[in-house]
Amino acid sequence: MDYVGAINDVDVLGKNDYDLYPDYSAAISIEEDQFVFNTGKSLFNKETLNANMVLVFKDPFHK
Repeated sequence: MDYVGAINDVDVLGKNDYDLYPDYSAAISIEEDQFVFNTGKSLFNKETLNANMVLVFKDPFHK
């Protein structure tokens, strides 16, 4: 949570991507989410946020 400037989970609770990231990064994140939702396929990405490298794994959740 440090890479978005949050101290604890309460700081990010109820926020969306646009609240936490620059617009360009938020748009990419939402596009990736839609890919996972629509295809049911996993996604692995490397992102650079605030000069930090972040590994992102997005997997569909099946009941």
